[in-house]
Amino acid sequence: MDPTLHLLDENDLPVDSFPIVGGKLSIGRVGGKCDLRLDDHWVASEHALIWVRPDNEPVWFLEDRGSARGTFVNGYGVSGLHRLMHGDIIRIGRSRFFFAWDSLVGAA
Repeated sequence: MDPTLHLLDENDLPVDSFPIVGGKLSIGRVGGKCDLRLDDHWVASEHALIWVRPDNEPVWFLEDRGSARGTFVNGYGVSGLHRLMHGDIIRIGRSRFFFAWDSLVGAA
């Protein structure tokens, strides 16, 4: 099952969802270059990338693409790669997302 980013409002309630299909999701300010476009001057043109390492058990990563304002997971700045876990809160610019993925779904 593919993971999903849920955009959160100021009360931590989901207001939109973005499935991560095909093993990656690029996030940034420039449409056409990014799968998820954020209209926010705090977001770099190609800000971050979420991608999977397809081993026996997939592992999902968040990669900051050298943004000036940073990418944060659970309140901590990401430098390089960060392994994502179900329930992580990702902040890019003024947007906050809940990373939803249960690695056991579909396992037999």
